[in-house]
Amino acid sequence: GEIAFNPSRYPKTILSICKTSNVKLLQTLLADKNMDPSIERNKAIRLAAEFGKLDMVLALMDHPKVNPADFY
Repeated sequence: GEIAFNPSRYPKTILSICKTSNVKLLQTLLADKNMDPSIERNKAIRLAAEFGKLDMVLALMDHPKVNPADFY
């Protein structure tokens, strides 16, 4: 059977994903209401930008919890 993954148990998973090129996985995580992509003051979008992942930056910018200006 399929193994269930609960992203709320592993909130920093999204930070690891933003260092890769797996946009589909990022989109899956963003669709989960338990996942908070704004953890650590929106670190996910900063990591995606740092690693040059424009498609991930754009996906994160579409999420209502993400605010790139909330950095400090």
